[in-house]
Parts: sequence; structure tokens; C-alpha cells
Amino acid sequence: MNRILTTCFVVSLLISAHISGAQTGIHVSFLHYEALTPRGTLNFVFGVDKDISPKSGFAIDFNAGYGGSNMFRSLNIFTTDYGGDFEGYEPTTAVVGGRAVNLRYKSNLSSFGMTYRSLFFVSGQKNAGLYLGPFIGFRYLRNKINTELLLTDPNYYGYYSYNWINYQPAKWTSVAVPIGLRIGLRTGIPGFLGDLFFGVGYQAGNKDIKEAPYLLKKDQLSPLFMQFGFSLGGGWGGKN
Repeated sequence: MNRILTTCFVVSLLISAHISGAQTGIHVSFLHYEALTPRGTLNFVFGVDKDISPKSGFAIDFNAGYGGSNMFRSLNIFTTDYGGDFEGYEPTTAVVGGRAVNLRYKSNLSSFGMTYRSLFFVSGQKNAGLYLGPFIGFRYLRNKINTELLLTDPNYYGYYSYNWINYQPAKWTSVAVPIGLRIGLRTGIPGFLGDLFFGVGYQAGNKDIKEAPYLLKKDQLSPLFMQFGFSLGGGWGGKN
């Protein structure tokens, strides 16, 4: 028994020494796009890299994102101009009282979560260059939706007046589990840490949004998703 305990103790010391001597890095990113809905979100990411062998490592990322029709309108992305300024609203139709009506909505999507990633370097460099690796994480998604209904009423001159009135505001939340594969190009650590990446995957937890069935497809959850971006930081430890 003492022999087994001694062996376990020695092995644990060797593993601890190996990990403590590994290279470690911290990275941040303001350029991280993630499309859990087709419209997607822009994310701030803070994470830690850990190289545990000359050709492998792992990373843990914490992210907070924001998206929606109002934000992407300012970037002129995913917007449609019907001859007027919709101020971030998306025109669509819905069934109200048994008949189809015109309405418009403004979505405000926010998310936060965490991701665990593995890195396997395929280039000839040590802990640098091209890498591949799977990832898994979770995302808490929340979307506040402001909706307005278009009413058409004839006036005294026989024409129709168009009035937008506040309709039923909606809010939906969801917890998704993104699982996928990431490919990137990362510098070695210690020293400056830069990472240019692209990823694709499947989003477990995808469901229909019953709270707002009139949402366009670009504001609904997607089973498949993609991400790309660039992060930078610095690292220390280990040997060059």
C-alpha cells in the first residue's frame, strides 16, 4: 500500500512540474464574430492559453456578445431599405386575429458564455503556426424584441393613412451548446500572442421561438453556425 501511495505521489509531482513549466498566455479579442443566429453577434472575448506539450495545448474563453437589427443597421449589414428609414426595424408579416397584417420589429440580442478548446499544431514549429482543434461550450442568449403594428385607415379624402402602433413586446431566452472544430494560425508563447481563427459547428439546444413566430430567419437560432476573428495578448513560462 505504501508503495502504491509513493508511486502516485511521485507521478503527481512529475505531472505538476510538467504543467507548471508549460507555457501560458492570456488573450483578448474585440474582433470575434459568432453566428448562433444568421445575423450573428459581435463579441468581446477574454481567455487563457495553456501549451502542455510541444504540439498540443488547450484554451478557455469567456465571451459576451451583442447583436440585433439596430446594431447591424449602423454597420449597414443585414438591412433592407423599403424606401424609408426603418431605424433598425425589420418589416415582416404576422397573423393577428386570424388575418395577416404588416408589422415591424427591432431585435436586441445579447449573449454570454464559456468555451473550452483543444489545440493540435500541425506545422513544424513548436507551439506555433497552423493548428486544428475541437471546442465545446455554452451560450446564454437573450433577445428583447420591440414590435410595431401597421394600421391603415381611410381619411376624409379617400386615401389611406399609415400608422405604426406599439404591439406586443416579446422576449425569449435560450441556452445553447455550441460544438465544433476551429482552425487557426497562432504565434508561439512566451512573448506576443496573436491568433487568427475560423470555426464551424453544430448548436445543440436549437429550438423554435414560440414567443415571436414572426421573426425573420436571420433572427432565429440556427442548428449550424460559424465564427471567425482575431485575438491578441501575451504569454510567459516554459522554454523558448
